[in-house]
Amino acid sequence: MATITAIDLNPVGADASEGRAVFGNWQAGNFFTNNDSHAALWSGSAASVTDMHPAGAHHSAIVTLYSTYQGGFVKFPGEEYRGGTAALWTASAQSYVDMYPGGPLGSAIIALGGPQPVGTGTLADGVSHGLIWLSTNTPSQITDLSPPGTYYSAARAANSTHQAGQVHFS
Repeated sequence: MATITAIDLNPVGADASEGRAVFGNWQAGNFFTNNDSHAALWSGSAASVTDMHPAGAHHSAIVTLYSTYQGGFVKFPGEEYRGGTAALWTASAQSYVDMYPGGPLGSAIIALGGPQPVGTGTLADGVSHGLIWLSTNTPSQITDLSPPGTYYSAARAANSTHQAGQVHFS
């Protein structure tokens, strides 16, 4: 029988934490403090935490990792009406790139296929669309992956040539 070892990654002073992704020796997710969620990156211990929370943000989380990239979402005060802003980091809070593509009411990066982000964005039609960002530093370069006739879609996984996700047809 295999031995399983759990490691407590909750940073000192945090109310709670969530692990959401693993790549190599890195773990990513978020921790909660003072009713705010902070995107976090760990390398095997609570003491190794890097707070990835962008300045001025109210809520942030990393949900995917690949190599030196971390993807997720951020919410800033006054943006509660939006589902969040797609976000991309490269191992530091200062590296945060706002990947909000401009049209969606909310967006999130859900997976990284190589360095290529995929996820979801709720467009002006009020429908969630599966999205692929064609660049890791230009948020407006996106492709809508939603097939015609859908009322919901989200890209949830990717590699360098394919994307997979969820689609609901009308």
